[in-house]
Formats: sequence, C-alpha cells, structure tokens
Amino acid sequence: MPDDRPIRLLLSGDLSFGPGKAELLGKIRELGSVQEAAAAMEMSYMKAWKIVKGLNLRFREPLVTMQRGGKDQGGAHLTPAGEKLLALY
Repeated sequence: MPDDRPIRLLLSGDLSFGPGKAELLGKIRELGSVQEAAAAMEMSYMKAWKIVKGLNLRFREPLVTMQRGGKDQGGAHLTPAGEKLLALY
C-alpha cells in the first residue's frame, strides 16, 4: 500500500522543509503577500514572516523576495530558487 504521508526533509543544522513550509510558499506564490498567505493558513503574520526569513537565511539563495509598501506597492514573490524548491518538493 502506498504511503500518502507528506515528506519532511531534515537538512543541515536546524533547517527543515515539509508540508507546512511548502504550503506557505505556495500561498505566497498564489496571493503575492506573506500577510495574506498567513491569513489563508490561519497563521500569525509574525510566524509566517519568521519562517520566510529563516528559509531565506538558511538556503544558498533567498526563496522569497519581499517589498514593503502596503497593499498597492508591497508584496512577496517566490524567487526562481523558491519555485524550484516547490517543484522538487
């Protein structure tokens, strides 16, 4: 019988990547905002921001770019590295 449980990758040090972080990146890609992605997942903005900041620091290249500026000028987008990680995951 196939195992349908999500995969969690435990990488070097305290770096891990699993279904929650993958969902957060997917929501950021879909919604263009860390705040909106967090709300869609019923997660605090601060927790989502800390996850994104941690991923950006621990991977060789940032996974998410963020720009301040409010609803009309700010936003967040996956980098090519973030897109590749999601595709491989």
